[in-house]
Amino acid sequence: TLFTDNSKKFEIYNKFMEVYPNDWRGPNNAGAMKILENDVDAAKTLFEKAKQFKDNNPIVENNLGVVCFMKGNLAEAKTHFVAASGAGSEVNYNLGTLSIKQGDYSGAVTYFGNDCSFNAALAKLLNQDYAGAVKTVDCAPNKDDAMMFYLKAVAGVRNSDNEAMFNNLRAAFEKDAKLKDLAKTDMEFAKFFEDTTFKSLVK
Repeated sequence: TLFTDNSKKFEIYNKFMEVYPNDWRGPNNAGAMKILENDVDAAKTLFEKAKQFKDNNPIVENNLGVVCFMKGNLAEAKTHFVAASGAGSEVNYNLGTLSIKQGDYSGAVTYFGNDCSFNAALAKLLNQDYAGAVKTVDCAPNKDDAMMFYLKAVAGVRNSDNEAMFNNLRAAFEKDAKLKDLAKTDMEFAKFFEDTTFKSLVK
């Protein structure tokens, strides 16, 4: 927490590994920095090194699950996440995200619980709980992000609430005009492609 620069943090964790070569925390934390840099292969090597020092470590198992998820190995990712049970809410969040990818939307909703995030809202949307999806967006710390308004627009169209759809699309576009190009071809809004109001919003 003393530094915000990830490359500096990685440098410190490397030094930690030199001083404490048998401590799992060094390679684990260094691996976390590599995940943030999207260097998945380097992260995997470091997490596997951490696991050698302390097997059955739920924190390391969770991180290995993240690596597998990022590499598209969903079954292996789930094995690691299940083995990581007890490592905190992050594990349930990861299992929820994995469940979305696997099409198990009700399972995802269960894993996310009361979490207020885009993915938790998306799980409820896909599970046809449109009011729940909106409620989850509204309690999220980043509820004013463009994609949050966009998700609420999709919830509106699925719930046949055109006013909510248009209002949230308008807010999303004000935050990020690039979303207009997405909406133009998003089949969620297909029945509005020739609607005057919709066309004026996406032009």
